[in-house]
This record gives sequence, C-alpha cells and structure tokens, in this order.
Amino acid sequence: MFGLNRYPVTWFSNVIKVSKGYNLSLGLCGYSKGVAFIAFYNPKKPITTEFLKTIIIRDVIVDVKKGICDDANWCFNLNCPLNHALLQHFKKYGIKNREHLERFHNVLEEAVKKLRLKPRESVVVYYNEPILRVVK
Repeated sequence: MFGLNRYPVTWFSNVIKVSKGYNLSLGLCGYSKGVAFIAFYNPKKPITTEFLKTIIIRDVIVDVKKGICDDANWCFNLNCPLNHALLQHFKKYGIKNREHLERFHNVLEEAVKKLRLKPRESVVVYYNEPILRVVK
C-alpha cells in the first residue's frame, strides 16, 4: 500500500491508583511497545473524555517509509524514534516543561516494567481494582 501501517493500542484500564478517587489507564503502542497514551479519571464517573479515550483510541498509524506517526505530537513514549512530543498537549496533566515530561515518562516506564505489561491486539484489559499505587 502507501507505506501506512496500523499498530494496535492495548489499554490497561484502571491499572494504577494515582490519587484519592483517581486512577490511571495506560495505552501501550504496538509499534513502540511503550506507553503512548494515558487516561486519568475517576472510575466512579466513567463517562468523561478521558475515559472515552480507552474506547476510541484503538491504534496508531505509522508511515513506515517516511518514519511518521500520526500521534507523535502527543505520545508519552519519549523512547520512540518517531516521538515529537509537544508540551502543549500535556498541560492538562499538569506537565509544565520538558524535564517534568521526562520524569513522568520514566514513572510510566517503571510501572510498565513492574507490572510486566505487554502490548497485545487492540483490546482493553480492565482491572476491577488498581494493582499499583503511585505516590508523589
């Protein structure tokens, strides 16, 4: 085809408790194998735009020939060679500068390793209770 490939996003929903009443879901990219997306929400109020990400974002599209990813500007995986993270897309999560984004990325990477999460097909793996707690 035109060099465009779809790579599935696996959502691990409700996997991390981050603060009182709020949990974090992680969207692992099938291309980079790292956390590309997050959804930060209160599971008692599931119908929010953050929660809907876990239903709507099913894959990423990569132009393999040009080395371009459609989601490169708001991807959390700073290790991905296609990443072009723009800070303006992360401000809603309280990320103010590149150093803060890098620290947050490292926390996400540590969580993925600790939980032994691996991308699968385009699915949502739902946890009734978070299995990891991250404290500031």
